[in-house]
Amino acid sequence: MKRRLYLWHRYLGIGLSLAFALWFATGVVMLYAQFPILTPAERLGGLPALDPARFSVTPAAAVDAAGLAAPPRRIRMGMLLDRPIYYILPSAEPWLGVYADDGRVLTAIDGKSAAQVARRHAPAGAQPTLLGLVETIDQWTLTNSLNLHRPLYRFGLDDDGGTELYVSAKTGEMVMRTTRSERMWSWLGTIIHWGAPQILRERVGVWRQAMLWLSGAGILLAATGLVVGLLRYRRRGYLLKGVDATRPFASPYLGVKRYHHWAGLAVGLVGLTWITSGFLYLNPGGSRQGPLSTTTQMTPYSIGGVRASTSPRPGQAEAMRGGPLEASLWVDPPASAWARVPARTAARQDRLPREVELRRFAGWPYYLFQFGAFESVTVAADGRGDAPFVRYPTEALVAQARQAVPGTLASAEILESYDAYYYSVGTGARRRLPVLRLTFDDADTRLMYVDPHTGSIARAYDTHAMVMRWMVFGLHTLDFPFLIRNRPAWDITIITLSLGGLVLSISGVVMSWRRMRPRRR
Repeated sequence: MKRRLYLWHRYLGIGLSLAFALWFATGVVMLYAQFPILTPAERLGGLPALDPARFSVTPAAAVDAAGLAAPPRRIRMGMLLDRPIYYILPSAEPWLGVYADDGRVLTAIDGKSAAQVARRHAPAGAQPTLLGLVETIDQWTLTNSLNLHRPLYRFGLDDDGGTELYVSAKTGEMVMRTTRSERMWSWLGTIIHWGAPQILRERVGVWRQAMLWLSGAGILLAATGLVVGLLRYRRRGYLLKGVDATRPFASPYLGVKRYHHWAGLAVGLVGLTWITSGFLYLNPGGSRQGPLSTTTQMTPYSIGGVRASTSPRPGQAEAMRGGPLEASLWVDPPASAWARVPARTAARQDRLPREVELRRFAGWPYYLFQFGAFESVTVAADGRGDAPFVRYPTEALVAQARQAVPGTLASAEILESYDAYYYSVGTGARRRLPVLRLTFDDADTRLMYVDPHTGSIARAYDTHAMVMRWMVFGLHTLDFPFLIRNRPAWDITIITLSLGGLVLSISGVVMSWRRMRPRRR
């Protein structure tokens, strides 16, 4: 039995040692270099100022012009090449635009107009060059949220950073930006770590199955290695010939094998938890996607529902809103609502907003004037003339959350800092604070976080999601509160363990090469 165990570990190691070395090395890179995304702060920061007085078409008229069969999911107000526009998101359809100065529907953006948009987002003096139209995906546009904007015009800028911009052919918005440095570090980090070059990610079902089988074999390798390492460890020691016949050694190996043995004993358990949590991240058995499914249907951000389980349950978002987004409720036009914003508030935010979103909360309509990712003011639009505010009253948020969750409310608390389930770590976009945390005695929703600035659910956890937060993300990224609140303790921990993993896996590569290389006769 032991002999078979050793052979299993040996030949799994020959096949997977290099993969483990790459996973350990790229994991360190990912601490500081993320896959390119356009954060809310970057997106809003690149938008032109918006003058609500130029919106002569009402929201209700814009929705009527769009010809929707049902109320839209979202409505935003913005500027497109100096023209005011409503961006409307229908149910189960991509974004569309309706100009707010004449009520015409935006049918599509041509390459010339897209180039003008790209030029406005380019550094001074840089000229955009059209590199192509991305109909489905490319290496940098994998995320599902971009499905609502496809196809995308891709432009290259002749700047020092090697910047590339993506402009939606549906809305004319800049939806993605990458730089040469981001692309290089993504190849050295995220893409290798995920095993996600475009040629494979274009068939996400194949990619997912490949990663499941690879990580599953990795679990076997790590588990057999731990067992073998413990079996070969002898506290009383071995007497090794040719070294020191009088001195006992806890490991029977010499040279590279000894490094491999000691590294396995030191970090083998961590390696097992990392590869197991990576396997669980893919939610084995939880996806019905076929082998030819594309990333426009499923992505590493939401595969099989593991990550999506922190989203609101069906009906909860509408319960917080108090009904669908009926544009006829917006009695006050944007200009009159904006006129009620105090001058000192507007002046503090450079006078004009960058974007306005129509929000409904507890049945009432509101305009959310956004100046930045964490800077906004809300104004009622129902004709009552209420004073603007930054945050909804806590009592109103709690009352509406009770409508969304049938279980008994156990506690409600405003958080001024992150906790174990609502947090930001690494290079990802930061989450807005303060946030309202509610706990329920409910099987479907145990924990809920509500953004008091928007009145919307930021995160919702059932029991499964709370377990997965630790089994998948806790064990994989070690984002435990006592570490991420005390950086660089988090960085030092991951780097130290990863270096141990590199010693373990590189020594495995060396031993594999020595065993597999042709022998001279």
